Amino acid sequence: MSDDSITFTASMLPTASDLQALRMASDEDTLQTLNHHVAQLQIAHDTLKPIFESAKAAYDGAVEELRVAIAQRDSFMQTVDEGRKTSMARRLPNLPVDILNNCFEQYCVETDPFSLAQRVALLDHQMAMAPFTIAAVCRRWRDVALELPSVWCYISLPDPTKGDPRSFDAYRAVRYRLSEQLRRGY
Repeated sequence: MSDDSITFTASMLPTASDLQALRMASDEDTLQTLNHHVAQLQIAHDTLKPIFESAKAAYDGAVEELRVAIAQRDSFMQTVDEGRKTSMARRLPNLPVDILNNCFEQYCVETDPFSLAQRVALLDHQMAMAPFTIAAVCRRWRDVALELPSVWCYISLPDPTKGDPRSFDAYRAVRYRLSEQLRRGY
């Protein structure tokens, strides 16, 4: 044997009672650490519990208030929508033709030259499409609009786009609109 080696004798080895005492001391340290951790968590729990309960109560109150507000809004919207439908449905069909004519002419004919100068492209399209928009509302409006030449007097021709495959469809749509406007106009 070399000088660096340690030789154990039977008297140097821990006995069973020594091992048990070491385990118990280790277990006591672990238990003390766990008890300290549990105590800290209990303090945190006791501190946070009333805050959480208060916040939960406020949240539940807000959720209930939101539910009631949504129900009131939906009920009111339904009432308003029904009122609009019945009110408009009752009044519009009974408007005299001369009033409808006046409304259609106001809608279709641009009377402000300054706005026309500012928004030429947009107004051209809107003014050209106005009679078609009116005629699409209902049968009565279509019949009235088709018999009113003054709403069919504005023509808009868009610039053709070269190389655009959709330009043929656009051309056909413009041709139809133009023929309809010329047929219905003065």
